[in-house]
Amino acid sequence: MGKIKAFQLIKKGKVEGERGITGWVEIDEPVCSDHGAILRPVALASCTSEVHGIRTQFVETPMAIGHETVGEVIKTGSLVRHFKAGDRVVVTCNDVDPHNYQILERDPKFVLNPATLAGGRSWAERFVVNDADFNLAYVPDSVTSLQAVMVPDMMGTAFAGIKNAEIEIGDSVAIIGIGPVGLMAVAGSVLRGAGRIYAVGSRKVCVDLAYHYGATKVIDYHNGDIGKHILKENNGKPVDAVIIAGGSDPSVVGNAFKYVKAGGHIVNVAAFMDVSKDFVIKNTDFSFGCNDARVGGCAVANGRAWLERLLSLIETGRIDPTPLATHIFHGFDSLPDTLAAMEDKNEKLVKSVALMDE
Repeated sequence: MGKIKAFQLIKKGKVEGERGITGWVEIDEPVCSDHGAILRPVALASCTSEVHGIRTQFVETPMAIGHETVGEVIKTGSLVRHFKAGDRVVVTCNDVDPHNYQILERDPKFVLNPATLAGGRSWAERFVVNDADFNLAYVPDSVTSLQAVMVPDMMGTAFAGIKNAEIEIGDSVAIIGIGPVGLMAVAGSVLRGAGRIYAVGSRKVCVDLAYHYGATKVIDYHNGDIGKHILKENNGKPVDAVIIAGGSDPSVVGNAFKYVKAGGHIVNVAAFMDVSKDFVIKNTDFSFGCNDARVGGCAVANGRAWLERLLSLIETGRIDPTPLATHIFHGFDSLPDTLAAMEDKNEKLVKSVALMDE
């Protein structure tokens, strides 16, 4: 069997928070099942979850990296019906397993493969996607690979969170954190018909994009209690929904009860909270049924049908995620630089992407 090159987490750090060792390794040439497909990468984005994943003890090494992927199909298994060699496709962050019993209980796009949450598979010269008919989506010709690579996680996570928050026409929404997922949550709230959208963040590049995507007010968390600012901007009224898309302090969830309405929603979509701190809800909030607020989360949404819906928003001009890609690298060998950009997180960074062909 031949060998190919891949970029992986080779060894994790000795303690939680210490960066592990990443680098190039040789792995076996991939082989797919009758239902699977072998792809080569076309566009690869780096994610904050990888930045955290290479610094946590909750992974096994060596760990493959890469879950935001546009690829080209090289080979399909004999039972794959909807894709062929040469197709340009978006790849799900996590494989949907059509044989998983949970699909009988839940929407299949939300059934996760935990092995790819912190890492992935696609930062390799070639990689396998299992159950290809469920886990790939054809990219329309009018959609660029740079746009499409934002679909599986940035749009997928944010829009699933917006869906879970049940945002309706005229709702007021607070979005805590305006990194790439938070920015897509702003855009998704607009598409759902939200009225007032309060985005919380401070970096100029993100503030400018928050207004670009439809935020009515950006609140700088450095200026004190964000809840007080949100209530003031919303004429003293609590908001209909709170989307938590950033922050490391678990208190952000408990504090959301101060400015979400009775019967409203608090949804965590992309907050990487400090594991050394407890998640706290005050007795006064919990004892009264959490004010009937719906508290929940949203893991990375998956599945072909979900990806096709998101791609259609780009194809029809409803949304353009291109501005998220502030740092663009070229070629497979640029992957270490792509990851380093997300780690450095300079003032002008939103998202880093490596393009193989464009």
